[in-house]
Amino acid sequence: MAGTLRFVSAGAGSGKTYRLTQILHEKLSSGQVTPGGVIATTFTRKAATELRERVRTALLEKGEFALAHAMGQARIGTVNSVCGAFLERFAFEGGHAPEQRVLEEAQAGALIREAIDMVADSATVQEIVALARSFGIERWEDALKSLMDQARANDIAPARLATFGPRNANGLCTHFPASTADDLDASLLGAIETAVSEIEKRASGRKNVSDRATTGLFIPAVQRPATPDQPVPEVDWATRLPVPPRPAPWAVP
Repeated sequence: MAGTLRFVSAGAGSGKTYRLTQILHEKLSSGQVTPGGVIATTFTRKAATELRERVRTALLEKGEFALAHAMGQARIGTVNSVCGAFLERFAFEGGHAPEQRVLEEAQAGALIREAIDMVADSATVQEIVALARSFGIERWEDALKSLMDQARANDIAPARLATFGPRNANGLCTHFPASTADDLDASLLGAIETAVSEIEKRASGRKNVSDRATTGLFIPAVQRPATPDQPVPEVDWATRLPVPPRPAPWAVP
């Protein structure tokens, strides 16, 4: 089978649906294609319905009543609906069950968790949890599902996907200083202790009660003991200060 593939890039409101309607009307009216041979996919059901009705209306206006009635045979719909119809039509040839359905988000999440339990042991899961926490990812299962969805959408094979991690990590590391054997956590904690000591000296001589209260909140925040999951103390005192935030210099009152 030979054919021509033409790609047209157009933004929202540029007349894509109108142009598709024109093309379909011309092809159908001239007999180059039949309604049953039309395949058109859209992102939403609303867009699919609009395209089908516009083509039918254009055919009726030209008196093509038989073609307009036969437009029900055209496969116009979302990607899921059109592809699902083909899977159902050729299920036995493809070795699939004839009944197909799109999984709901909750069902997809449950299947992801079952798949993780099948391929990952407790130690691996703990390692993933620790890695996700270091990147500030609270629900790593959702991040994993998003990655899998993108890989499927872009037809990226598992073997190729596995090469992305080292490549991305190496590219990111080029923006950081060279690695060192020095204990940077200890250096940071030492600098914090020095800063806290200096803050205590300056705050002790202040008469302003608000300043002393601010310092009292800051010091415990940076002096919290480090843990394996949180090697560097997180300075979150700013979120608990009684001082209201200052407006941005460009803010309009």
